[in-house]
Amino acid sequence: MNQDKYWEIIETARRDARETAEIPNLIKDQLLKMTQEERDEFEDCYFNLSGKLDNDIICYIVREITGGLGNDGFMDFCGWLASLNRSIFDRVLADPNYLYQLREIILKDSGDMERLAAYSAIHQANREIEPKDVKIYEVGDLLTFQFSDGKFYGAIVADITTYKGEWQYAFCMLDYSDIEKPTEKDLRENDCRGNFTIHVLTREICDYNMSFDYMFHSYLTSIKDRIEKLGNFSLRENINTASVGTMENLEKLEECFHFYKDSFRWLPLTLFSQLLPLSLALKMAEELGFPPSQKGVIYQF
Repeated sequence: MNQDKYWEIIETARRDARETAEIPNLIKDQLLKMTQEERDEFEDCYFNLSGKLDNDIICYIVREITGGLGNDGFMDFCGWLASLNRSIFDRVLADPNYLYQLREIILKDSGDMERLAAYSAIHQANREIEPKDVKIYEVGDLLTFQFSDGKFYGAIVADITTYKGEWQYAFCMLDYSDIEKPTEKDLRENDCRGNFTIHVLTREICDYNMSFDYMFHSYLTSIKDRIEKLGNFSLRENINTASVGTMENLEKLEECFHFYKDSFRWLPLTLFSQLLPLSLALKMAEELGFPPSQKGVIYQF
């Protein structure tokens, strides 16, 4: 798989589609006919190409055209353009001002760019492929952990997908340390107290590069609504007071932070999304030893 083959797949799907909405499914159908190695290479091509568009000049022009696209929206744009047409993609890279000539199609697709990007097809294909190892959880499964401090923590499996042929789980971890031993009813019906964390676990530790960073940000955003429906909680979007359920106060967050700081050292995580005030999230990144280039793995919804 190289970029020539990548673009051939994209353009075949666009040629065969009766309407734009069919394109992701047509790409997915082609991916399902490939070997796992070929699918992995297609995925790598997608993220390499979308990453090339992530620069200040293109971002400025796109925001001017759209009237102020946010960071997430710009990442969706990069994925969309990397799934559109090779000649257009190459021309934009050579001359970002060419984007002004694409104003009409950009505005037409601006509300649907995430779904129209090739990653949507990659994600769909991965969900339909039987991975190499054995799945041990189902969406909605409830787990209870008792750590060395004697406190109990509950978790609920929010999503299951695959990445390069391996199962990966996204689960929400809840602090129920004020309950002696939480039951399933506690986990499903009580307001979440204390810390709320989304862990994405895989068997393979991936490089923290732009492609990985972009992929998981899109992934976590895509499962936000599903997470909210699995329990009696919601994800709030205020970056300064990000919280879940009945978060009591910042001191409680600090307490949870110091506990999780040690847990993160042994959990086989590739990425976590921590709903904390931004200053505390950055503090956590520093204390966990992430170099500056890796701080992007902390997200807030």
